[in-house]
Amino acid sequence: FPSHDTDELLTTEAGQGALPSNTVLCMTLDQRGEMWVVNLHSALLPGYRGILGTFRAMMAGEKELGATLHYITDTGIDTGPVLAEYRFAAEREGCLFRHLVMLYEQSVPLLTQWLQAGVFPASRPQTPGGQYFSSPSRADIQQFYALGKELYSPAYYSAFLARWQ
Repeated sequence: FPSHDTDELLTTEAGQGALPSNTVLCMTLDQRGEMWVVNLHSALLPGYRGILGTFRAMMAGEKELGATLHYITDTGIDTGPVLAEYRFAAEREGCLFRHLVMLYEQSVPLLTQWLQAGVFPASRPQTPGGQYFSSPSRADIQQFYALGKELYSPAYYSAFLARWQ
């Protein structure tokens, strides 16, 4: 898949002109010197495209969560060919923040390694299906809490911050 107009790719988000706040984008050159744009998406694709896929997966009771590294090849949202996935078991008592930390702590080093090497694994097309999600509404968050889930745990958040002191 050849790279496309980067300005168009970086300014298109469902026609809104912005990328999701939790998007990790990297532009890189491959062995032939072609530019590619890759996204480290915080959910498994194609099931949870869009914003806060981990939130949606937890709400759906998924037993497995993860991240997907994929190419951005067009103006579709989280639809490009998949380079890699990182999967892990959802913690029954884990809050959204903890799951996001786990996800990025394990998947960002893989992305960094590939960027430094300048070599990405072979990609595969995404399987059909899935759904695009926008930002959770107030009702979505209330439902999340009603399911016994938490956005963050004060104890875990404190422990996480303590790691940086």
